[in-house]
Amino acid sequence: MDRKTPQRRPGFAAEYVSIGSLPGILHRHLAKANRLRKVLCQTLVLSNSSRSLEGTTDARFTSSLLIKILRRGRTPLATLGVERAALKAGALTDQVAELGEDSHEVGWNREKLNDALSARADTILAQALRKRVFTLDPSFDGTPGDTDALVDSDAEAVFLKRWVPEALGPEGGHWFTPQAPLDTLLEAAGLGDGSGARRSDFLFCHPAGRPFTVELDGPEHDPDADRVRDKELHDVGIDVVRVTNDEVMRGRGPALDRIQERSRAALEAFPPAGHSEPAALAIECAKASKVQFALARAVEYGWLTRGADWRVTVTGAGAAAAGGVTDALDMIAALDALYGTRTAPRACTVHAGDNPPVTWPPDAADRSEGGEPAAPANACDKLRIAVEFDSSPFDAIDRTGEPDFIIRPASIPPPMATRQSYDRNRRPAVAETYADARPALTLFLRNIFRKRDFRPFQGEAILSALKQNDSVVVPAPSGGLPDARHRSAVRHGLPRVEAPARATRRGTISGCAPAAVPYARERRALCTGRHRQPRLLAPPANSARLREEESDSW
Repeated sequence: MDRKTPQRRPGFAAEYVSIGSLPGILHRHLAKANRLRKVLCQTLVLSNSSRSLEGTTDARFTSSLLIKILRRGRTPLATLGVERAALKAGALTDQVAELGEDSHEVGWNREKLNDALSARADTILAQALRKRVFTLDPSFDGTPGDTDALVDSDAEAVFLKRWVPEALGPEGGHWFTPQAPLDTLLEAAGLGDGSGARRSDFLFCHPAGRPFTVELDGPEHDPDADRVRDKELHDVGIDVVRVTNDEVMRGRGPALDRIQERSRAALEAFPPAGHSEPAALAIECAKASKVQFALARAVEYGWLTRGADWRVTVTGAGAAAAGGVTDALDMIAALDALYGTRTAPRACTVHAGDNPPVTWPPDAADRSEGGEPAAPANACDKLRIAVEFDSSPFDAIDRTGEPDFIIRPASIPPPMATRQSYDRNRRPAVAETYADARPALTLFLRNIFRKRDFRPFQGEAILSALKQNDSVVVPAPSGGLPDARHRSAVRHGLPRVEAPARATRRGTISGCAPAAVPYARERRALCTGRHRQPRLLAPPANSARLREEESDSW
């Protein structure tokens, strides 16, 4: 769901996005925990609307690629620097073993992690769902019905500001969304086009319970229209509880009792437990990914400019956030190397929580001591990011320090989308040789796939594709017969290249004559960019034959 809200909060623009990550040592066990994934990923990003947007073409291009990388998959792995810093901060480094150079993978082995320290999804949820006392932001707390008010009637104001804290506790207001966009919720479930402007008075959404809306009915409501709305919501998995205005003003009644019963059941499903370091590890990795997203947006907006000294301050997150910033800077520098863009800073200093400042690149402090002066503090590009994981979208904002981004959890039923941020106009990579591109490509291989290095010719083929020498590589089936992948490629006019022994044995396939050239030679030509037209490679199924052909001379 692409959630859009009117900019009612003076000074901030709202963006709802799904962004988060899990540490590698917990990913296998938690990646399919859907409730946990939503809690860690559903996010509200408030950006300072008083700052001008002056991003360059290079900045927008680099930012779009970085955001696409950060938002890959359902719950991606945290970048390596994030997980390393989070493990160290949680004193878990003696419970895991970092994989050595002899391993094909990078990361950490969790075999030494004691069962008592293994994080269950419910343990993480209990820690992630802790909230501070809810206070409605003053910018929403106008006279009911006014354009700047969040509620439309006195009854709605009494329900949110008086009944909810009295019946559900001071944190209960975090889980109610006032004026929830009804048609947008229906569109996300495949009903309607989202063009309507209908709204529900309140939406209660908590990971431990089925969502429901609260509709406050006054004398003007239309029973027939209400039945249609109720059925539409029920069809998409959202119940409706209707309560009269009179009952709300009295503060008691059967409908309010049902709301209290359902809400309490959800709020008490994950009782507070003792502090869990693995749970904190998962939460800190998710926070760091959100900080990386904010950094990418700052680059896009031109708040962080190329070649300057950057000073990034993060509150509400620990050392993992600093690791996230330096990992993001490494990726920005790698994209500059691949595409010839100019986006990365000269140096960056990161202040995260109460931790010592971290510099990027790691030798930046040494360069300053060696005679290369750092930029004065007032000459730096500054960015302030406030992570408020114990808050919610409509909670009051602490404007101390004038943050550029405020990051908060959000909770709505459908999956979140984000505005299209990927530049659809492909740029060819400018790295001339694989040797030039290898450090950058390896950086992404390790942080995204957790693999130490490419297999033979993999890196060359990837660079060839990035240089827009497009190719499709399809392994041939072991039986030697064409499968759906090969037939599809032929139908789309893509020439097929295969080992000569198989070509001789089978002849033509669906009118496509196999090329009479050894597979290994053709693969070398493809990887080095000698082909300017798309090619399909069908590697021989017999590994011995592959080795024999790869030994052929040019």
